Amino acid sequence: MQRVTVDFFTDQRRRSRQALITVIAFLFIVNLTVLAIMPFISTIIGLAFPDIFLIAPPLSMIIAGLIVGGVAFWTMSKIAADGGAVAVELGGQKIEPGTNDPQQKRLLRIVEEVSLAANLPAKPDVYIIPDQTINAFASGVYLDGSAVAATSGALEHLTDDELRAVMAHEFGHLRYGDTRDGSYLLAVSSGLHALYSVGRWLSKVLNKIYLFLAAIIASKPSYEVVYVRDGTVVSRTEVPSTRAGVSLGLMLILAPFWLLALLWRMIGFVGVVGAHILYFVHSRRQEFRADLAAVQFTRQPQALVSAFEKIVLARRPTPLAENPNYAALMIDYPLAASDMVARYYSAKEWIVLKRGHYRSRGFWAKMGRLRVTLFGAFEWLWYRLVHFARGIFSTHPDMLLRIRMIDPQYPRERYLALIRELALAMRGEGG
Repeated sequence: MQRVTVDFFTDQRRRSRQALITVIAFLFIVNLTVLAIMPFISTIIGLAFPDIFLIAPPLSMIIAGLIVGGVAFWTMSKIAADGGAVAVELGGQKIEPGTNDPQQKRLLRIVEEVSLAANLPAKPDVYIIPDQTINAFASGVYLDGSAVAATSGALEHLTDDELRAVMAHEFGHLRYGDTRDGSYLLAVSSGLHALYSVGRWLSKVLNKIYLFLAAIIASKPSYEVVYVRDGTVVSRTEVPSTRAGVSLGLMLILAPFWLLALLWRMIGFVGVVGAHILYFVHSRRQEFRADLAAVQFTRQPQALVSAFEKIVLARRPTPLAENPNYAALMIDYPLAASDMVARYYSAKEWIVLKRGHYRSRGFWAKMGRLRVTLFGAFEWLWYRLVHFARGIFSTHPDMLLRIRMIDPQYPRERYLALIRELALAMRGEGG
């Protein structure tokens, strides 16, 4: 069979254009959301302070800019520190050039080789993360303070060629500024989320005030005045209470503010979700581009495919997945997806697999086959929906897609066998 060849350089340029388009779309969504929220801020200011109604629009622009820009700057100042801080927080150990440990010397040698191939102006620090899964990451906004790290599981299970391909993937992130761009997008996204949070907080406060006023209106609308003479009750008089009227009046006055805050919250939520989806799309495209860079630096696509297979088989629940921001840096999201085996089957294949043990022809056996068929169809559809949702809000592409981008002839059945082997291993460890 003739092998399909891949033009990695053409594909790499295409992925770079897609990443740029995603960044532009992200910034467009952020600006559109801020512009859509500004009229509500302006109206709230104008209603609360009628004397400054004319300057409310520019004031709303300043307020929105301070919220988004201030939170983005604060977030960026936290994540723009030394890239090695991420590795240290994950329990990593920095490898010094004069180390005598064979595995550490091996990783340093491979990093040195990949660094020469990537032709970076500065060489990152190298760390080892004590974790038995196979993973690696690059961090740092600027090359001068960047770092690359590999888990101890990667050093133990990967060959030199496979480890070289994995580290070349991380150097691809540094070469194309993915760690820097991802940090900028994350910071801007945090600023937009802060603007939405202000609207949500204002909406919640007004909701509590409305509930309090409604409780006053629903209470007894009058009170008694008791006249006492010489210790004896002479008469009782009911005096109409003004509490209900005042409460109703306050509710009418606050109604425009409540409506504006609700609209602010709704538009902000839509904008935040849209920005996050584009951030995830950009992250997935960065992973594809880094895979292509790994092939460019090593000229060994099958080594990366082999490393990906081992990464899949080594997936386990791990402390690396506890912080989603750090998990997004990894070459593979550190979560075991063994419960999603069904997504690689067609509906017919999954149903046949589920009902295969019903072989008799009796009435109850047929009813059992029907029940398993219906349940299997709904189960398969549920897995597909969950997989689709995970795909939208995932920082990493599906591993099968990444492998097939490098090797278009990679058999789907082979990957399915890996997933099933992982599921059996996880089940055996759990039981």
